[in-house]
Amino acid sequence: MNKLNKLRNFVTIVEKQSFTEAAKVLYQSLPSTSRQLSELEEEIGNNLLIRDTRSLMLTEFGRIYYEEAKGLLKHYDDLESLAFLHKKEPEGTLKILAPAYAINKYIIPYISEFRALYPKITPVLEVAERIPRLHNEDVDICMAIELTMEQVEENTRDVVKKFMFKITGVLCCTPEYARIHGIPKTVDEIKNHPYITHTIRSNPKSLRLKDENIILEPYLYVNSAQTMIACTKNHIGIMQCLSSYIKDELESGELIEILPELSPDADFYMYYKKVRYLEPKVGKFVDFIFSKLDSDTLTVFDSWTRRIDKKDDVV
Repeated sequence: MNKLNKLRNFVTIVEKQSFTEAAKVLYQSLPSTSRQLSELEEEIGNNLLIRDTRSLMLTEFGRIYYEEAKGLLKHYDDLESLAFLHKKEPEGTLKILAPAYAINKYIIPYISEFRALYPKITPVLEVAERIPRLHNEDVDICMAIELTMEQVEENTRDVVKKFMFKITGVLCCTPEYARIHGIPKTVDEIKNHPYITHTIRSNPKSLRLKDENIILEPYLYVNSAQTMIACTKNHIGIMQCLSSYIKDELESGELIEILPELSPDADFYMYYKKVRYLEPKVGKFVDFIFSKLDSDTLTVFDSWTRRIDKKDDVV
């Protein structure tokens, strides 16, 4: 008889306060139940129970031993449940919230392969430029810039965040705008230009540069990066936008970068709730996407976006 069975036998006797009831629960004979307890006491060299004809009472050592044994059995049962859960084919809907460029570049190219591997997982993609509340929304995974995501304090607690890449915030305008209005050559000159900002930012009036933030009075507020780009391409003003959104425009010259030496970097992460046992559907997706990010054949990183090594954070 292994030690684990003897521990379970002992814990059940204590909880049922009866050898007979414990034997019924464990589907074993009364002599076997009594014998296992005696063998356990002999092995550890201490009495665990004081027995009389009317009641059972734990010894002081038995009380301590019972609490530890109960905890050990709980951990063992949890491990067994976890192993069983992950043996099963993962299934269910997987809600993923991310901005358009992240979904377009880091999910859509691989979604068919993921579905072929895990046909019972159904991704639900929400293209959004908003800050979710991970603990209060039906969101399994979020991909976002650290500075944006963690504007909401609750998103910094009991959350796992896995670093994906560094991205640059580019201050830019059109050549036509530059021809008419000129290009700011200093930080102070930026304040003299109509500034287009995104409402998702913690302070839409604040322009983040490499070594400082400056406060501007925005000319226009929008809640969409694509709309912000469209406004800029229509020569309305200057904007700061993530490099991934405007890669083609920068390379073609449709947009030109302003003060590139002051462009700030931002960290982009994948976020999901920290739970005792991660759901298989979440774990499989995270592992799958990061296997693609680490692949030598990955081509989604461009000259404006760079990958660096960084450990996972649990906050």
